Amino acid sequence: MGVQQRVVLVVEDDRDIQAVYTEYFITASPSIKILSAYTTTEGKRLFRTHPGADAIVMDGNMPGSITTVELVHFMRRTYRGPIFATSNDEAMQGELLAAGCDLHCKKHELPQAIILKFGL
Repeated sequence: MGVQQRVVLVVEDDRDIQAVYTEYFITASPSIKILSAYTTTEGKRLFRTHPGADAIVMDGNMPGSITTVELVHFMRRTYRGPIFATSNDEAMQGELLAAGCDLHCKKHELPQAIILKFGL
């Protein structure tokens, strides 16, 4: 029997950071599939098409048709899984946590936090 695939929706507008996350998971744990959204609009669309994601990563101050905080509120209407806030802006970190993110971690710490969360 194979390893269960985990799906992580990453809402992050920095393509370099998205690439680092993807490369890390390909190397460290190929059982994690990354869904990349570069705007809140894309994040909302991917969330609707993949409502069973195992985790969501949310950067602050994202471009798109709604704010990042609004997107977290939208997701929390139905999503009970972990949402990681990764904003470098301390005020935004607080807003994301208040909106429904479970925990905050620095961007460079995120891959390890995901691995630990899934016990991989």
